[in-house]
Amino acid sequence: MNILHILSSTFFAGSVAYALALTEKQLAENHNVILISDTENLGNNLSENSLKDSFKAISYGLPVSKRDHIQRFKNIRFIRKIIKKHQIDIIHAHSRAASWLSYFAILGKKIPLVSTIHGRQHLHTSTSLFDIYGDKIIAICPNLKEHLIKEVKMKPEKITVLPNGFDFAHLDKNLIENNQGNNQENNQKNNKNSVKIAFIGRFNGIKGDVFATILADIFPEILAKYPTIIIQLIGGELENFNPKGNKAITDLLQKYPNAIEKVGFTADVPAYIREAQLVIGAGRVAIETLYLEKPILAVGEACYVGIIDENNIKTTPNASFQGGEQAPLIPKEGLGVVLDTFLQNAIDTNFGDILPKVNTNYHNFEQIRKDLFIFLENLHQNKKTSENLQNNAQNSLKTQIKVLYSIENVHQQIMQIYRSVRMKKLFPAYIPILMYHKIPDKPIESPNRIFVTKENFKKHLTFFRLRGLTPITFVDYKNIAEGNTKLIQGRMPIPKKPIILTFDDGYEDNFTNLLPMMQNFGYKGVIYLLGDENITYNYWDADKGDHKDMLMNTAQKQAFVQAGWEIGAHTLTHPNLTKISAEQAFEEMILSKKNIEETLQTEIISFAYPYGSLNEDLKALAKKAGFDFAIATDTGGMHLEDDYFQIFRVNMFPQDSFFALYKKTSSWYRTYYEKRKR
Repeated sequence: MNILHILSSTFFAGSVAYALALTEKQLAENHNVILISDTENLGNNLSENSLKDSFKAISYGLPVSKRDHIQRFKNIRFIRKIIKKHQIDIIHAHSRAASWLSYFAILGKKIPLVSTIHGRQHLHTSTSLFDIYGDKIIAICPNLKEHLIKEVKMKPEKITVLPNGFDFAHLDKNLIENNQGNNQENNQKNNKNSVKIAFIGRFNGIKGDVFATILADIFPEILAKYPTIIIQLIGGELENFNPKGNKAITDLLQKYPNAIEKVGFTADVPAYIREAQLVIGAGRVAIETLYLEKPILAVGEACYVGIIDENNIKTTPNASFQGGEQAPLIPKEGLGVVLDTFLQNAIDTNFGDILPKVNTNYHNFEQIRKDLFIFLENLHQNKKTSENLQNNAQNSLKTQIKVLYSIENVHQQIMQIYRSVRMKKLFPAYIPILMYHKIPDKPIESPNRIFVTKENFKKHLTFFRLRGLTPITFVDYKNIAEGNTKLIQGRMPIPKKPIILTFDDGYEDNFTNLLPMMQNFGYKGVIYLLGDENITYNYWDADKGDHKDMLMNTAQKQAFVQAGWEIGAHTLTHPNLTKISAEQAFEEMILSKKNIEETLQTEIISFAYPYGSLNEDLKALAKKAGFDFAIATDTGGMHLEDDYFQIFRVNMFPQDSFFALYKKTSSWYRTYYEKRKR
C-alpha cells in the first residue's frame, strides 16, 4: 500500500512521534510510506533499523502549518503532485492543518483520508462547511471522542478511539540506563542524594502556563523544606516559556543555585525519566514514564488527575478531578484485568490533556501542592520501602500500560481502518455476494431447494456478463484493500461492478458442471469445503431424507486450486455451530483450516458458517482461528466493511426468475432486503 502521512512538525510533538512510530511499522511490512511535513528531514527521526535504503521513507518538506491563502493553494497543488507521483492509496493526516490540505487535495479522487486528532478542536467555519477530517477519524482518548461528537458535531460512526501508540520494543532496545550522554558530566556534579523532579512537555501554550504556575506558586515552598531537590525542565519551546515561568526560574536559582536544570528539547527523554524520582507531565510523557516504572504527576492542558504509581493506583480518584466516567479505551477483557477507576479516568483524559467539554480550570493547584508534599514526605521517610514496593508491584502497571498503548496493536487496527475506508471509497455500494450449492444436470427432488441446474446456471453467467459484473474472490478483495494487486498499464485493475460467487459444501457436480462453465466465461469463485476427507456425501441432509449427493474427492478439489479459485473452510463435519460447545466449534474451525491448507497446499482466509448459524461468540472464534472473513447467510452489515465476520450473502434458488436475479445482483438489494425484513 502507498501511504502518505501529512503532519505539522514545527517542533517534535507527540503527534510527530506517533506518526513516525506508525511509519516504522508500515515500512517493516513493506508498505511504501511518504512523509510530508514542515520539517524536510523528518524521516531521519526513524529508528536505525528503518533507515536501511530499502525501507527508508521518502520525506518532503512543506510549510503545512502556514495558513495564508496563497501558501495553502501552493501546498494543495504540491500534495496533488505527490499523490500522482507515488500513486497514493491513502492519506493519513495528523493535525487540523494537515486534514484541511488533504481534504482539498483529494477532491474528485477516490483516495480515502484518515485523520488522527490529538487534542480538542477549535470550532471553525470550514469544519461545518466541509468534512475536512475525511472518511475516518481516530481520537486518541474517550474524552476526545465525546468532545468531537457533542461540541464539534461529528458523526459518532466515523470516530474510532485508538490511543497514541508507543513503540515499547524500540524503547527497551535503545534505552541506556544511568547515562545521559552529553549531560553525564553535569549529572556527576549533582548531589547523589538529591531528588530529581522532571517537568517534561511543551513549555508554551496552556501546558506552559500550568508548568509556570506550579514552579512559581508551589516550588518555592517545596524547596524551602527540601533544598536539595533538582528541578529538570525538559521539552520543546522552553525558550518561549511565559514571563511568570521565567521569573520563577530566576527567583529560584538566586536562592537555590543548583535547583534548576534547563535541558530543553532532547532526544534522550527516557534517560531523564529513569533518573527522576517524579515526572510531571501528561499524554505520551505519562505513558513513557509509567512504562519505565516511575511515578507521574499527571497534569496537562485540561486538568489535574493526580500522582499515578503502583502504590496509589487502587485508591479513590482525586477529589479535584472532574473528567467524568467514560467508556474504556479498549475492552477490559483485552487486559485480562479490570482497570482501576483512577487509571481509567487518567486514560480517558490522556493523563490530563483532554476533557470532553469546555472547561475553565480543573487544575486545582492547591491539591497539586498537597500531593507533592505527601509524595516527598513518603519518599524521604520511607524511600527504601517505596523502592521495594515499586520493584515488586510496578510490573503489573507496566504490563497494563504496554497492552493499552502498544504501537503494534495500534498499528494493526489502523491498517484495518486503512483497508476499510479504502474499500468503502472504491466500492461505496453493496457488493453482491451470492450463495450457491449444487449445480446438477437436471432438477432434483429436495425440500431444501439448494440447487440451480446446469442450464439455469449458464443463464446466470450470461446475465452477469451482460450486466458488466466481474466475479472476484475474498482474496482479490483483500489484495485490493491492501494495495497488493499487480498494476496493469500503471493502474490497479479494480473492477467497476464486482460480484462474489460462493459455493458451499463441495459437491461433485461442482467439478463436472460448475468448473467448466466458469472457466468458459473466464470467471472464478469461492468454494467452501469440509476439512474431514472421510465425509463423502451430504449426510447432514441426506440422512434426514433429503436427496443424497456425493462430495468431491481430493483430486477434484485440487482442480479448483489450479483454476485460480479461492478455497474456503466450512468446518470439519458441517455441524450447526450454535448447538455445540465453544471448544468443539473452535476445533471445527481451526482444524478445517489446517486440514484443507495441508491437503490442497493453499492459504485459507475465509470461513462459511454452516446453515448461516452464528452468534457473537462464534464470530470471535472465527477471528481467533485465523480467518480474515467469515460468511453468513441473509444476515450481516449493510456493507462488507461493516463486519468481516458476518458478511451478508444471498441464497440462490432453482425457481429464481430473471427479475429475482436482477434484484439480487443490484447494489440496492441489501437496503431493500433489510427494509423488507422489518
